[in-house]
Amino acid sequence: MEKLLQIAKEKKNFIILGALSGLINGLLGSGGGIIFVAGTTLIMRTEQKKAQASAIPAMLAFSIISAVLYIIRGTPIQTEILIPVVLGSAAGGIAGALLLSKFSNNVLRYIFAAMIIFAGIRMLCS
Repeated sequence: MEKLLQIAKEKKNFIILGALSGLINGLLGSGGGIIFVAGTTLIMRTEQKKAQASAIPAMLAFSIISAVLYIIRGTPIQTEILIPVVLGSAAGGIAGALLLSKFSNNVLRYIFAAMIIFAGIRMLCS
């Protein structure tokens, strides 16, 4: 137990970032990865590629947990679109993981920022 408390003290910022990412993802259905990548790159000074690669397993974890809670609480899930979206996501995830090494950290940072801006504008205008 003492070792667990020591780890929690040492990794406090990461635990807070994970909690915030999970909260946003669970509440909004997305966005946890954005919080994770932005937090690790801007606050914790993690390299862009490492932050983006690390966000994927983190998003998987809090997405599974959120999905299980949605199901338990009776929140409707659109099962008719779930499988096609999962298949497309798998293909896109493979392509993205293979392409990650082709871009510099600066280019990835600009692509990431452009996607956030584009999504924000779409949300405001719809």
